[in-house]
Amino acid sequence: MALPQTNCATAAYAYSSANTVSYIQGVASQWGISLPSANITQNNAATCGGANGFSQVELTFTFQSVVPYLTSIPTGGIPLSATACFPNNP
Repeated sequence: MALPQTNCATAAYAYSSANTVSYIQGVASQWGISLPSANITQNNAATCGGANGFSQVELTFTFQSVVPYLTSIPTGGIPLSATACFPNNP
């Protein structure tokens, strides 16, 4: 997004939302996490910390323990989220 890379961009190194989602899902899958596209929010024209010209990605996921009876994790899981901002490359 911010620095177009082949995994997240078109052949002409332009931002591609679909390629970015696919890349994020591939990385999550390597960690054993199934991350639906509905849990990935992208904005390549974001304002971060009061400054314009950023790309922002937010991921949301509900963690479900493999051993719920041995931990104090509630039945519905623990909602997790992470947000990152990156300056756009002009």
